[in-house]
Amino acid sequence: MSRHRAGSGRTAPPAPHTEAPTPVPSSEGSRASGVFTLAPEFRALRELRDAFGRGGLPPAAERTPEESTRLAAFRTLQELLHLVAQFQRRVGQGERVDLVVHERGRELGRVVLELAIEPKETKP
Repeated sequence: MSRHRAGSGRTAPPAPHTEAPTPVPSSEGSRASGVFTLAPEFRALRELRDAFGRGGLPPAAERTPEESTRLAAFRTLQELLHLVAQFQRRVGQGERVDLVVHERGRELGRVVLELAIEPKETKP
């Protein structure tokens, strides 16, 4: 169910399909191993996810704005890292796949993105 108010005119048109940048191996042995998720940037994402995930949360009706925000950040990072790990595994197994972003639009108070592992398009 959408929280968009009818007639408010705040819904943005869907953004065009864009592809995520091609992963570039970084330091810490990722260049040699081909495991780009060993890059410091991915380690930082995992550490940030862990920091947001520390501590318990009260029931939803009793959460503070900070607690709700921490939960949203944790879940977003958790799902992103899960998908990145799946992508890395499939690339490591030799599959020809890309990690793509489908931007579905933005409206006041909502952003909708779809991240997907899709077959790499072959060029004629």
